[in-house]
Amino acid sequence: MSDRAQTEINNKVLDIVRNYFIDTWQSEPHHEHQNPCERRYATVKQHTKAVLDKSDAPASTWLFALLYVTYILNHLSTGSLDGQTPLSVLTGQTTDTSALLLFFF
Repeated sequence: MSDRAQTEINNKVLDIVRNYFIDTWQSEPHHEHQNPCERRYATVKQHTKAVLDKSDAPASTWLFALLYVTYILNHLSTGSLDGQTPLSVLTGQTTDTSALLLFFF
């Protein structure tokens, strides 16, 4: 998947994709809603802003807030994955959520 960035659709990349029989898909320019990665990043960004606002943390801690939000989202069940967590789908193991009960931002 790509957003038709020139580095992702140049001839060298296309040759590699063809040689290894890799399927590709490009969203239309200026239509970010077509790319599920863009939608997920929008969710992460929205939650990160909320964490920073509610905790009164300084703006310089945005990276820590972003890591905190992605950690939580990777450990919570998702409807699109039939109620499984992204990490359990990735690893095949049950995820440990005990750290979520002990820490808050």
